[in-house]
This record gives sequence, structure tokens and C-alpha cells, in this order.
Amino acid sequence: MSDFLSFAEILEHKIRKEILAEFQSEKQASKPNFPSEKPVYPHNFTSVMIDLDPIFLPKDSRAQEYHKHKRTPPPPKPHVFSATQQKAFDLFQQLGAGLNPGYRLSELKKAFRQLCLKHHPDRGGSSDKFGLIKPAYSELMSVIE
Repeated sequence: MSDFLSFAEILEHKIRKEILAEFQSEKQASKPNFPSEKPVYPHNFTSVMIDLDPIFLPKDSRAQEYHKHKRTPPPPKPHVFSATQQKAFDLFQQLGAGLNPGYRLSELKKAFRQLCLKHHPDRGGSSDKFGLIKPAYSELMSVIE
């Protein structure tokens, strides 16, 4: 809790900063400028946060980490296939699945569903190809597990 500032401390810093700026402008302009002429309190919390000095904010806050660019997960490493798994992977490629060698579980499920819809006998596909998809899918699932 000591690393983070309370709203009252931030508001006090902003008010002091504004009053100091008014007094400096009085010295330069040499005309009276009263604090009541200018609204001292901000409309919302974001206007307070915008005017803060970077030194005033905590260095290792989680907010700074949150606002950094989104990290994408590294590309998966290619799987090491046995002979039967390689045949199943080649079958998926021939049927048009478009799997990469380092596929994830979600990619495999998506490819399986697409192939089932594409080659289903009720949708105009051949029953021979459709019969090969399920065993190949279970073989490729064993790579992930």
C-alpha cells in the first residue's frame, strides 16, 4: 500500500502544482490572479493522473506492465511424430486441413471439425475419406497428450 498513492495525495499534489503555476504567472504578468477565478478541483480522476509527474508515480506498478504491448505466445515447436502419427498428419494435409507441424489442441480440433464437415457423406463427401478422419484425429491427439 505504501507504493501506491491515495487519491487525496494525488489531488493535493495537483492543487499545489496549480497554485504554484498561478503564483509564477502572477510574478511574470504582474497582475492579480485569484485562485477563485480558475477551478482548482479536477472534474474526474483521469485529469489528475494526466498532470502527474512521472517521478511521482511508483516505478514498478502493475499498471505499467498492463499497458505494455500485448505479448504474443511464442510459436510452438514442431512435434516429433512416430511413423503412424506422421501418416495421420500427412492425411490431414492431403485432405486440406492446413495444420502446421507445431499445432495446438485448438487448431487440431478446428481442423478436425472442418474436415468432418467437408467430407461428410450427407454433404457430398466420400464415406471412405470420412472414415479415415476419426482414426487420424485420435492418432494426432496422442501427440498432444
